[in-house]
Amino acid sequence: MATELATRAGSSLMVPPDKNAFEAYGESGGSRIIGEMLKFNKGEWVHGRDNLEMKEGTKLIAGVNLVEVGWIMWQEGRPTDVVMGRIGDGFLPPRRAELGFLNTLEWPRSEQDSDYGKPRDPWQKASAMPLVDQAGQVYTFVTGSKGGEGALKELAKVFGKRVRQHPDEVPIVTLQMSSYRHSNKQLGKIWVPVFQIVGWTAAKRLEKALAKAETMAEQEAEAGLEDEQQAPARPKASPHKDYQAERPSRKPAAAKPAPAETAYAGEDDDIPF
Repeated sequence: MATELATRAGSSLMVPPDKNAFEAYGESGGSRIIGEMLKFNKGEWVHGRDNLEMKEGTKLIAGVNLVEVGWIMWQEGRPTDVVMGRIGDGFLPPRRAELGFLNTLEWPRSEQDSDYGKPRDPWQKASAMPLVDQAGQVYTFVTGSKGGEGALKELAKVFGKRVRQHPDEVPIVTLQMSSYRHSNKQLGKIWVPVFQIVGWTAAKRLEKALAKAETMAEQEAEAGLEDEQQAPARPKASPHKDYQAERPSRKPAAAKPAPAETAYAGEDDDIPF
């Protein structure tokens, strides 16, 4: 576990000598979606392509040690680039200015009611964490909202302290929610996700389930690639010319998330634009 000072120019995450990466992330101001996506949307926990409801109080093993943070670039409602990495590996997200595409006149326009027609940054912050239920089903919680990020940080702070004495354990959590009144009265009550720790378990349980899910995903990807090779080629979306600037150093090799299973932006985690 890294405990030395780890900084990057312009990074929002710093690891001082007396804290580890998880504590620093918890106190701080290309992701793979494994299994089914889990989101907190409009006061509900939902999962999968059909946004099936997951009951409040559902118990899951939380892979806090595998939390990823970074940025997703969206074009026409689809993710076209990913700059993400694990905080446990000391990954420090680049500043927004390092990612290029800074001309607001050429940004897409928001379709959300509160900001309709306003330029919307195609690069959106993102966080992801794998979870496993009692049956071994794997989910990946993904979020780009302040509420979702806050829930992960609270979890990371507790984990960061405990992992010093129990490096081979991860928390068991139940899915909960909380709310607050927005300063804008028109927005009313805002619901936010909560991961309530109810116990601890061996990290190997999580790792075993993730390994199985990854193997299945690779097999499905290979089968899909064979089908795609037999189908007519489709044009691929490409980043805007402004994005051809030098890429951030130390970018981890991360696979891009499947478009149908990805959502990162907004107070509720809907696909942007």
